[in-house]
Parts: sequence; structure tokens; C-alpha cells
Amino acid sequence: NIIAGSNMALAIHQIALTQKNLTAVEMWNLTVRRMPVTITNGTGGTTPTPSKNNPGDAAATFTARMNDMTTRASSNGTVIDFPCEAMNVLNGFFYLPAPEDRIIVAPTQSLVVGLETAPSGSVVLSGHITVEELF
Repeated sequence: NIIAGSNMALAIHQIALTQKNLTAVEMWNLTVRRMPVTITNGTGGTTPTPSKNNPGDAAATFTARMNDMTTRASSNGTVIDFPCEAMNVLNGFFYLPAPEDRIIVAPTQSLVVGLETAPSGSVVLSGHITVEELF
């Protein structure tokens, strides 16, 4: 998940997920959720340092989390679920909206991408979310 800083909104440019070791077709349900303030982070994961596409950019003001598998992020506010299709594990998942359709995450809100279907076995996932800090 990505948690916007207190003074900066985010535009979601791209979400990509792939798996690296399964060879049989499986369909997984994914969710993309925007959560309002008072976010409780999931547990079991880590907090990676966001990388910059432009080396001249300032450091990110948002916090990223990944691999929260013990519990998932939650909110005491109204959670917005965005339309999301199932992922065929052999094809991966790629979200690349038109500029006017990009998800906006307001300051202090969170965007969570979650896997709702348990894989049939051990799986190696890889992914990224490309964001733009707006103000």
C-alpha cells in the first residue's frame, strides 16, 4: 500500500503485478482500494524506499509498504473499491489508465492493492506502483 503524506496528494499512473514460478492457469481476484484517514497498516511486511524515475526529483513524501500478509491495511472511514479485474497468473495484471481516469489519493489517504484469492501453492510475485506527487 501507499500512504500519502500530510501535504501531498498522489496520482496513480500505473500498477503492475507478475508472478515468476507458476505454469498452470489460475485466476486471482485483486482489489484496489482507497482508504481515508486513520489507516491501520497491515503486518508482516516491510517499508521499502520508493525509487525515483527522475534522479533530479526530491525524495518521496509518501510511505510505501509491501508484503503485508499477516493482516491487511484497514480504515475506520468509508473505503472506496475501484473496479478491478481478475488476474490470470500467466498474464499478470497491468493498470495503465488514461490521464483523466487516474486514481487520486488525497493527503493522508492510502491506496491498497490486495490479493483476494489465495494462490494454489507457493508463488513468487513481483510488482510496482508508479505515482506522481501532485502538490
